Amino acid sequence: MKKIIIALLILISLISVSDVVGKTAFFKWITTEIKVPFGASLEGYKDKYEVEFYVDGKRSYDFEIIKETNCSTFSTVLTNRLGKYTVYYQAYSKTYNVRSEQAIVFNVCDEISPTVEIDQLIYHDYGSNFDILKHIKCQDNTTPTNELIIEEDLHEVDFLQLGTYSASVIVSDLSGRETKKDFMIKIIDNVKPNIKQLKALNVNYGEVIDVSEFFLATDNYDGDITEFIEISGFDEKKIGYQRIEVSVSDGSGNLTTSLFTVLVVDNMFPEITLSTYEVILRVEDFALYNEEYFKKYILNTDDNFEVT
Repeated sequence: MKKIIIALLILISLISVSDVVGKTAFFKWITTEIKVPFGASLEGYKDKYEVEFYVDGKRSYDFEIIKETNCSTFSTVLTNRLGKYTVYYQAYSKTYNVRSEQAIVFNVCDEISPTVEIDQLIYHDYGSNFDILKHIKCQDNTTPTNELIIEEDLHEVDFLQLGTYSASVIVSDLSGRETKKDFMIKIIDNVKPNIKQLKALNVNYGEVIDVSEFFLATDNYDGDITEFIEISGFDEKKIGYQRIEVSVSDGSGNLTTSLFTVLVVDNMFPEITLSTYEVILRVEDFALYNEEYFKKYILNTDDNFEVT
């Protein structure tokens, strides 16, 4: 009886083996590289692989996956460091006695672009060098700030002409991720004009000050602006020294005011109008020729300076 049972078992086993051996079975790996965002947990990405199993040309799910084979381990995958890491997986069908080992690559990559902060309107002083680093703040999750690549586009900006212009900046990290920001640059003039005294301020009594004779006003943007000089506090009929205020504004409204000392002098002789240009004097009347005698010949006296 035992011999009959053993014979039956052997027969059944042979039939089963014969049936399996006659099958064509193979694995097809579809996804073997998995992107992992920098700093993410690896747990959510271990099963992102794809593999298909075919038996006689038909899809079959009669298999299992064994991870961390071929002496590989997930502990070598560092998600806080960019790079590619390999862990071996094995697909195995016990029914069909088919195995396939595959290297699964975990590509830890940077999916985040740099953050960039910049004022929408930047005021820039005319005549100074423009430095984008003084106006921008940027950082990145993987690239150190001092290694970020900053490219500015200033081709529309005329730094030699006051006005408001469009500009942009692109900040890129070492992974090639980039952020673009548009902004405006306003070229302004904050420099006050300069007033220079050309010579000593000596002015004739009763005359106004000839600005161009005594002063030169220059501006960093507008150039010679002497014609716009204004003088206050001057009394042309006050003999002697006096302080005056000289001021000038440029086209941007920058005002310069300086104090100067002016000397008002009287260089004109008095004028006398006589009734005659010839007087005959007699020797015998010499005693009569005093000051009062000659005054009768004076018709008029005139002087530019009036004593008050």
